[in-house]
Amino acid sequence: MKTRHVLFLTVVVLAMATGGCCGTGRDVAGDPIEPAPAVETAGWESHPAALASVAGAAAPMATTTEVESLRALNRKLMDQVSKLMVEVQSMKQPATPVVVAEAAAPVPAAPGSLQVGAVRSAVSKSGAGEMTVSLSPEGEVRMTVPGSLCFASGRADLQPAAQEKLKKVFAALRGDFPNLRVRVEGHTDSDPIRKSKWESNEALSTARANSVASFLVAAAGMASGQVVAKGFGSDRPVAANDTPAGKAENRRVEIYLLPE
Repeated sequence: MKTRHVLFLTVVVLAMATGGCCGTGRDVAGDPIEPAPAVETAGWESHPAALASVAGAAAPMATTTEVESLRALNRKLMDQVSKLMVEVQSMKQPATPVVVAEAAAPVPAAPGSLQVGAVRSAVSKSGAGEMTVSLSPEGEVRMTVPGSLCFASGRADLQPAAQEKLKKVFAALRGDFPNLRVRVEGHTDSDPIRKSKWESNEALSTARANSVASFLVAAAGMASGQVVAKGFGSDRPVAANDTPAGKAENRRVEIYLLPE
């Protein structure tokens, strides 16, 4: 390829030397010289790089600094193009749907380290099948003792059978929860007081709650500061008072096991 370049340039120079830049040349005697035959260029048109190199030969050479600067600019532009292509590809990706999980409804937990299962186990081991254990709407562990187990009609003296079972239950509970605190609540049905010494159902329920609380301190190992008592009379029924069964459910003692 270089040989063809040199040959082409040689022919051009000779043509210019003999014929001038344009028109027909003349010899030494002044006679016109026939134009030189056209240079064969077949094949050059298919080699633009070769023609460009020939044309560039006449142009001034770029300095090394300019070349390095152009190369650095080229690398910078190529980096920018690559980054733009990455951004375009990411924009074409389908958006990942965001799934919003519904929060689970909170489940009331037993206070402190107390658990309903542990209290039920203690009640079961004591043989107090009449007592029930549940979780109150406030999240407190509640043990319900039927009034028929605890007291005779119209009386507030805790019966021996209830004393024995409560003692066993609290012995088991205090083994697992030594700092256990208790709130005792007394409840009655809506029948008015007629034959007993109590002036109201509230007074009767308060006396019954105090009777249970005193027993827990005296015989079940509870400290006096760990037990409180309150009576509510017939104000908080759990069943209708229009049937004997409903009234029996309302006559009860509720023992709340509080956080340690």
